[in-house]
Amino acid sequence: MVFVGVVVGGVVVVGGVGIGAAVGGAVVVVGVLVVVGVVVVVGVVLVVGVVVVVGVVALLALAFAGWLVRDVLAASKGSPKMQEIALAVQEGAAAYLRRQFKTIGIFVV
Repeated sequence: MVFVGVVVGGVVVVGGVGIGAAVGGAVVVVGVLVVVGVVVVVGVVLVVGVVVVVGVVALLALAFAGWLVRDVLAASKGSPKMQEIALAVQEGAAAYLRRQFKTIGIFVV
């Protein structure tokens, strides 16, 4: 028998014995399903939908990061004085990182 049911707050409303799936493909159940207020599964539970959800969230995060990069690169560089200050900050940061890498490099090698 194929489970035909609706998951409402983690409770399967309709169930049976055999192979089944929660609506939306979130959980595939192979085994015996007993419903007593909560879902009790005897058998193997394969969580397929979690991988799909994680993949979709990861793609959304990458799209958002791409949008942020495009937004920052499209912004104005500012006045000549602001650009001069930014260059000085970049030079100072590069010098700091060079010194840090030289110091830490001794322990790495």
